Amino acid sequence: KGGGGEKGNSGTSGSNAHIGGAGGGGGGGGGGERADKNGVNNAHKTLFHMLYTEEGFNSTKRYFQQKATSTKDGNVVFTENQFINFSRRLTDFNDYETLQVFDIFDRKQNGTIEFREFFLLVAMFAAREGAQTTEFLFLHAKEMFDVLNSCNPSNKTLNFERFARLGFVLGIPEEYLVIRLKEYSFSTFDEFDAEAFNLCYFDILSQVDTFKRRNLGDGDAAANSVEGKGGRCIIA
Repeated sequence: KGGGGEKGNSGTSGSNAHIGGAGGGGGGGGGGERADKNGVNNAHKTLFHMLYTEEGFNSTKRYFQQKATSTKDGNVVFTENQFINFSRRLTDFNDYETLQVFDIFDRKQNGTIEFREFFLLVAMFAAREGAQTTEFLFLHAKEMFDVLNSCNPSNKTLNFERFARLGFVLGIPEEYLVIRLKEYSFSTFDEFDAEAFNLCYFDILSQVDTFKRRNLGDGDAAANSVEGKGGRCIIA
């Protein structure tokens, strides 16, 4: 996953019209038809993919810097209140749930979120809406594991409560996580190292993406409904 603000590594959030002018952020001035350096037509990119274009990344970073607070040591961060205001516009979390998400991504446990974590969140929300969560995990599995383990980085495993936090942010019921874990002989009493985390979540998210595409139509169409706030529970 790319981490904190390195252009090639982390993308840009643009998962909704309030960030970077919605889908136009990555398309650039080519009327939505210009191909990128890999020959992919920008008009066919989802919002999730737009986050990983140069213009999309820069647009997201500008948004963050405009809305964020500068600290005495020169860092630019979101406080809890700023994140709540952002979440109200982008997600269907209530304020209590938003604070739970904030606590997960407050890696330094100092009441702030930096751009690195902000980008992760927006990319995750865009991936969820576009049924591309497996792609998100492919790009960001290591960093997501580190985020979930930030309270005790010396410990190389997650308990189930911390393991399940990714599912919470993505709207996956805990009961469903438990069912899928049984397929790999895991239980809620087990500890999950990075390999087990990846194994289980790639399975879970592939099921989630398939379910969402089947029930909500084409992933591109879902991703480009930039003003929509679908139900957070995306699989039953």
